[in-house]
Amino acid sequence: MTEIVNCSEHGPNQACMICCHLAKENGKEFAHVLVEPDDDDMETAMCVDCEAHLLSSDGWTEELNEFAKWKIYCRQCFEQTLKNHYLVAEGYMK
Repeated sequence: MTEIVNCSEHGPNQACMICCHLAKENGKEFAHVLVEPDDDDMETAMCVDCEAHLLSSDGWTEELNEFAKWKIYCRQCFEQTLKNHYLVAEGYMK
């Protein structure tokens, strides 16, 4: 089931999650976490610093959540924001 967010610019749209570092800055390297169409998780983008936290810990921890300060974006805002950064890794993660 895809979560829907009501964006003030784009209206009802698919919800995606992005770390605060990508939301606030430009020109960062990032990892793009894709989800299966029938998956309940949100598509996610995180800077390489957040990815390093994820990979060095035991998965999605509270420490990572505090460091990443996740933001919920609509699909269109998500894609637009990612154009300001550099994709270095993409794939499915469980």
